[in-house]
Amino acid sequence: PVLFAANLAFNSLYNSMQYWYQQQACQMDLRMPFSTHGAQFAGSFFMIADCLGIVVATPAAVRWFNPMLEKACGGSFCHGTKYGLGMLFGASSVLTAARLEVYRKRAPLLALASNCAPAGIQMTSLSAVYMILPFFLMGIGEIYTQPVLMHFAYSRSPASMRTLASAASLVIGAVSTALFAAQIGALSRYVPNDLNQGHLEYGYYLNIVNAALLYGAFIYALNSFESTRSESSSA
Repeated sequence: PVLFAANLAFNSLYNSMQYWYQQQACQMDLRMPFSTHGAQFAGSFFMIADCLGIVVATPAAVRWFNPMLEKACGGSFCHGTKYGLGMLFGASSVLTAARLEVYRKRAPLLALASNCAPAGIQMTSLSAVYMILPFFLMGIGEIYTQPVLMHFAYSRSPASMRTLASAASLVIGAVSTALFAAQIGALSRYVPNDLNQGHLEYGYYLNIVNAALLYGAFIYALNSFESTRSESSSA
């Protein structure tokens, strides 16, 4: 239950990036600076900021921030605290994308079609460079969720079950992707091919609510697990 709730909680946020951030970027101003031929970035180009967030934040987390957290937790690994921090960054990423979508829809349309949106859809004047921020924040969130869950699965499982427990996270990730695909179908009225005719921000807000509910389930399951484990150790 701990791994199931935790993976579904973060993936509610992460799937926003995997699917909608790129679609959103494709209807922003994608023109390359200094280009004389009207060249455009692809919406997926900005996913590099997700990797950049991981590369930049990991050394700082390992060297400075994690030791501070573990000292505050009395020398333990602080699974719940670290995972909660990752969820906070992930939620901040999705909320930032939602606000950018509101600003994007208010921006004037350019007399240029996007090369990565469906045919004929025009870009708005809001620069797609702003999408670097939500991608970057999600990358930081990833370093405080997936490695933490893998450590939890490995350290809290019997030796004979460690591989299975670690692999379970990947299976749950596939389940969350399937659930998100169903969500996309249910929200098709609000997330059409032309985002100017819909309300993508509603999908973002829904994912934040889903993540908050599942995070609550994770905290409950984690506390129950640790309580049972402590009782078993003292018996």
